[in-house]
Amino acid sequence: MERGIDVIGDIHGHHARLEALLTKLGYERRNGTWKHPERAALFMGDLMDRGPEQIGTIDTVRRMVDGGSAFCLMGNHEYNAIGYATPKEGGGHLRERTEKNEHQHKAFLAATGLDTPLHRETISWFQTLPIYLNIGRYRFAHACWNPSNVAVLGDGKAAYLDGSRLHDYFTEGKAEYHSAEMVLKGPEAPLPSGCTYFDNYGIERDRVRLAWWRRDARNLREMAVIEDVSTEVLETLPAPQEWIDRCNGYLTFIGHYWMTGSPSLIADDVVCVDFSVAKDGVLTAYRLEPGDERADPGRFAWV
Repeated sequence: MERGIDVIGDIHGHHARLEALLTKLGYERRNGTWKHPERAALFMGDLMDRGPEQIGTIDTVRRMVDGGSAFCLMGNHEYNAIGYATPKEGGGHLRERTEKNEHQHKAFLAATGLDTPLHRETISWFQTLPIYLNIGRYRFAHACWNPSNVAVLGDGKAAYLDGSRLHDYFTEGKAEYHSAEMVLKGPEAPLPSGCTYFDNYGIERDRVRLAWWRRDARNLREMAVIEDVSTEVLETLPAPQEWIDRCNGYLTFIGHYWMTGSPSLIADDVVCVDFSVAKDGVLTAYRLEPGDERADPGRFAWV
């Protein structure tokens, strides 16, 4: 890595915040795109859904990527949108067009229209985004860096959705499906019978996201990435040890997890840059410098 990289978390259609953050980081708009004289941006995915400025956000990021001033990963929302837009053999779509799934993409579809030329062209661009990137000693994945899943998806340096296998990424039981789900959505664990919670869309869930970076978690309560599930129940269950310490000593960057409060470190070698801009939080960047080996809490910037 020859220049500094500004790792930017989930934007979810908040374009005004994105422009404010780029300005704060020293980027300037030149010839229709944002550039920095010495640095590049790396967007961690989830550009879309939820927020009020879907097209502006996607257009700004896309122009930066095309102009060589940014990289952009695929997030689980782009991944889900690809499945929602893609017909499958025998009818229907790779991600079924249920009321729940339509609700998740409501803001995006209101901006693009469903199955319009703009919608299809935007989905085609989403399919060009890498699922993960390995840049020197640094690892970038939207939700989880797991070497076995990384190996299924690509060569360890980068991975892209293979159009010839696209149906496999959305078919339960296929290795591509399992690996894409892990890298883009992260590991989950089932909750005890009768124990549920409601996610950010108001959907009742019986599985919980795992904080795979918490090496010292003693039980499922300490490894769960939620606050509103019975603590007493989860404290009786062991932490799933197979998910602990998946970064293998590299400095690893993720988004996805809806952290709250002022941006801070979650581990000395795992940096999360999603601090819930779509839910009254802040849009966050981490200013990675060449040669960094450990995370530095002083490198966060946010608006």
